[in-house]
Amino acid sequence: MTTTITRCLPFAMSALFVSFLISACSNDSSPTTPSTTTNSSARFILNGSPYANVSIDIRDNVNGAWLDNSTKRVTGILDAPATFSTGSIKRTVFTLTLPEGKTGTFQWIDAKGGVLSESGVFIDIYDGSTRTHTLQAMSGTTRVTVFGSIGDSIAGTFSGTLRLKETGDIISLSSGSFTFTRLPNN
Repeated sequence: MTTTITRCLPFAMSALFVSFLISACSNDSSPTTPSTTTNSSARFILNGSPYANVSIDIRDNVNGAWLDNSTKRVTGILDAPATFSTGSIKRTVFTLTLPEGKTGTFQWIDAKGGVLSESGVFIDIYDGSTRTHTLQAMSGTTRVTVFGSIGDSIAGTFSGTLRLKETGDIISLSSGSFTFTRLPNN
């Protein structure tokens, strides 16, 4: 009898835990739960070793962009499998930052030549569970053409140069476009 209980206990505990998770998720009205589709995406082309005119398409139905009330900066994050024109699919985390919550053109570099951490594009590419490449904004522009209300879209284009953190190589980023669902302000 004790052996039967010992064998069944892990299964019962697992079933209880899964039931708890399902009920907790179904009661969450957050706009970032999987039950709410955000329709956020980004597309761009990378050129420079190890990328030779590789187009990347990321579609994320969970994440989006939000305005930070205290700093007035905007952050948009996509974290999803991305389709590469080489035929591969890799987890890619795409982060877009803007210094203001409005339409306009924003430089990735300030007048004195310093890279602005609050304005630019940052990309992490994974191979399995291991991050293989981190690309950081060096210079470029982001043009926001739509800055909608919460629940609507933030959209625009971007291009510039990125630095591959692992090697220091310079990567050209072109034909960039994005659409984020605007999430509640933070």
